[in-house]
Amino acid sequence: AIVDAINRVGTLNVMQVVEQFNVPFLIYASSSSVYGEGAPRPCKENLELGKALNPYAQSKRHNEFDAMAFTKRTGITTVGLRFFTVGGPMVGGGIGRPDMALASFISRLMEGESINLFGDGSYTRDFTDVEDVVDGIILTLKGCMDKRIKGSEVFNIAEGETTSVGRMIVAIASNLSILNCSSPETLTDRQVNEALRCLESKGLLCFHANNPADVTSTYADTTKARTIL
Repeated sequence: AIVDAINRVGTLNVMQVVEQFNVPFLIYASSSSVYGEGAPRPCKENLELGKALNPYAQSKRHNEFDAMAFTKRTGITTVGLRFFTVGGPMVGGGIGRPDMALASFISRLMEGESINLFGDGSYTRDFTDVEDVVDGIILTLKGCMDKRIKGSEVFNIAEGETTSVGRMIVAIASNLSILNCSSPETLTDRQVNEALRCLESKGLLCFHANNPADVTSTYADTTKARTIL
């Protein structure tokens, strides 16, 4: 599969080059998806993982297993950063990767197009600002350079807070003046659902069945990153 070819084989190729040129450490992108469904929330790096629901999650797990084996064999430090639902502006303009939900929600509403929502909007995500992700990468780089970080490690890179997808959609629509909700974060779940139905009546939201490849929640415990990084 293409996901496995890019994520697993591609990362193994990078490891081979790191070893060949005796690079002292490797920082690679992991993902919150490694936790899968059923893992305790908030997710801690040292807890048992849940059930992987899609090939992407499985490929990222392989990355982490391969990194541990690579470090054990070579002694080279490897650090996997488990990113949680990243959003924010792109370099050179733009509102984020077009294949990500947040960017899709914003762009479609700005164009007056309908959003596709899988489920009832109650799924929750730990939405993480891209600037915080950059800070996390820089701190990890510094930690590797001054050798505070050794061996094979993983860190959650997230806000450590959780918001429902439905509430986020309502917040976006409110900021675009499509809905009149001055403080979406204070709405009750019932009010959020009513706002979503309002968007549906405007032709700006289409409900679909739950996607079996989506976990119901992502929520990070960021204690390890805040303590070590």
